[in-house]
Amino acid sequence: MQIIHSFTSWKNTQTGSLTEKSDLIKTWDGHVEYQLLGESGPVVVGFHGAPGGYDQIAPLFSFLVSEGFRILSWSRPGYLRTPIRGGISFEDQAELLSSLLNALEISTVGLAAFGHGGPVALHFASRFSAMVTSIVLQSCVTKPLISTPLGASKGLFEKLFRNDPTTWLTSLAKQKIKPLIQADITAFMKSKSGLSFSEAHTLTQSILRDPVRLERFSDFQKSYCPPSAREEGYANDHAMVSESFTLPFAKIKAPVLVIHGTHDTIVSPDHAANAVNQLPKATLFLKELGQHLLFLEEDHAETSHKITAFFKKHHFKKAP
Repeated sequence: MQIIHSFTSWKNTQTGSLTEKSDLIKTWDGHVEYQLLGESGPVVVGFHGAPGGYDQIAPLFSFLVSEGFRILSWSRPGYLRTPIRGGISFEDQAELLSSLLNALEISTVGLAAFGHGGPVALHFASRFSAMVTSIVLQSCVTKPLISTPLGASKGLFEKLFRNDPTTWLTSLAKQKIKPLIQADITAFMKSKSGLSFSEAHTLTQSILRDPVRLERFSDFQKSYCPPSAREEGYANDHAMVSESFTLPFAKIKAPVLVIHGTHDTIVSPDHAANAVNQLPKATLFLKELGQHLLFLEEDHAETSHKITAFFKKHHFKKAP
């Protein structure tokens, strides 16, 4: 009984905290959960990956707030409090975002997408080109995601451990046994990259010495929890990117900065090449030895600077 109470308390705390930090708004196309960071300035819309939710955008792009931007984070359909019926397809999710922006009376935006959020951002940019000043694609899916034997084994690992009870037990163990924090970071980083165990361990040591990256890691990892509140969106995302699909690259008028790591094993670098080769106004920043989570690299400031400079060049100039 005590175990059940402890688990229930943990889950209620997780969901309660997420609800307190976001708003839920009714739009023409359904309810959408969102969070707006920053007091003033041009708006950049964040598109989270899979799994994810509005809370994943802060560890990825919140550095833009201190540079004079506002960050609009939203939970795509099936994640947290945004119902899956709000948009199963990439196109429907783009329409839902348009409804959210209309409800919030925001007419001009930059787009910052990560991972599985890339296709939705590109569809939005093609359908509502007059609203979009500039786009950043970081480690984004841009074509069908083919599962490799390595990817399949990682998928099996996720199915075994991506559930509420296991997540709760892991968080409890890390509170009681401090060395598990280091092991947890190492395992997480290795699962998101082609790094050897030794390389992942070295990166972990670097993260542990850097309070900024350690906080980003913690916040990003929390954006997977609780898994049950994100499962519908996660399953839908994987179904969508596993099927044959095309993206409207040629219709996108805004300049695009494509950022990718050469050692990304979650979304391989050829996704970046696929986008750059078809987008009319694309710039490629290929991060040598970079993995999927570039914001946790030792030289993460270089990536942040590239993104900031890009949005300042294109977004500040055009946003009202």
